[in-house]
Amino acid sequence: MSLLDYLATPRIKYGLLAGCAGLLLTSLSSYLFGICGTLVGLLAGSAAGFLTSRKENELTPQAASRAGMVSGSVAGILVLLGQLIGTAISIAVMQNEQLSLIMQVQPAGTSLQSVQGFYWSSGLGFGFCLGLTGLVFSVLAGGAVSYLISRRNLPSR
Repeated sequence: MSLLDYLATPRIKYGLLAGCAGLLLTSLSSYLFGICGTLVGLLAGSAAGFLTSRKENELTPQAASRAGMVSGSVAGILVLLGQLIGTAISIAVMQNEQLSLIMQVQPAGTSLQSVQGFYWSSGLGFGFCLGLTGLVFSVLAGGAVSYLISRRNLPSR
C-alpha cells in the first residue's frame, strides 16, 4: 500500500475531518478559556472513531479499536495545533492589554525582555500541556468509541 493509498483510508480522512473541526473549536475555546481544549479533543476523537468504525466495518473489536486510535490521533494532533494557536492569540491579546499594568513594578535585576520571554514561554508551555492532554483524550476516545461500536455490530451467535 502506497502512502497516497493510506492517506485515502477512512482512518485518515475522518481523523482529518474531525480534527479540522476540532482545530477551529479549540482555537476559539482556548482563546476564551484554555482548559476547554481538552474537552474538544475528547469530542473530536469520539467523532473520528465513530465515523471510522462506521465506514470500515472491521470484523474484530481489536482491529476497530486500532483504526479508531489512528483516526483519533490524527484528530488529536490537529486539536493540539488549535490549542497552541488559541493560546498564542490569548497571550498576545493579554500582553497588549494587561501586561503593561502588571509590569509597572518590576523586580530589581530583571529586564522587560526576560519577563516577556518568561511570560510567553510559560504561557505556551501551559497551552502545550493542555494540548497534549487533549491529544491523549482524543486517541483514547477514538479507540473506545470504535471498540464499542464494533462490539455492537458483531453478528449474534
